[in-house]
Amino acid sequence: MRSAVTWLAVLGCGALLAVAAPAAITDDAVVITAHQGVRIGALALEPGSYLLRAPSGIPTRNVVVVTSPDGMKFYGFVLATHESGRHMISTTDKVVVSEKDSRTVRAWVVAWKDTGYIFSSAPVPPALAARARATFSLPSAAR
Repeated sequence: MRSAVTWLAVLGCGALLAVAAPAAITDDAVVITAHQGVRIGALALEPGSYLLRAPSGIPTRNVVVVTSPDGMKFYGFVLATHESGRHMISTTDKVVVSEKDSRTVRAWVVAWKDTGYIFSSAPVPPALAARARATFSLPSAAR
């Protein structure tokens, strides 16, 4: 009897992981719309909509790719510090804009994960950009 209960518990945990794990390891992504020119890290962008995506893989966790919402146009990579903790708790994705000029995106808080990205104005180092290119499926012009 004890063996059957143990197997049921193991199967239950396995089923839970099979459902929860894909959601936990997916890339972080958010679409932002800028009604005026905006700066995200080292990128200066025109008014429009942009998809920000960060990979789930640890080696490229500090690189956020910026594309069109459909993923067909590549704008560039942004260097970011990946943070987690209580100060990153939010029920919805939240984009934090600089109070000084309201045109500089300073951070992005990812909903339900208690994580976020603090953007740096420094360019992405070439070696890190190469890793990010290999991680993401980007339009052929960006490769």
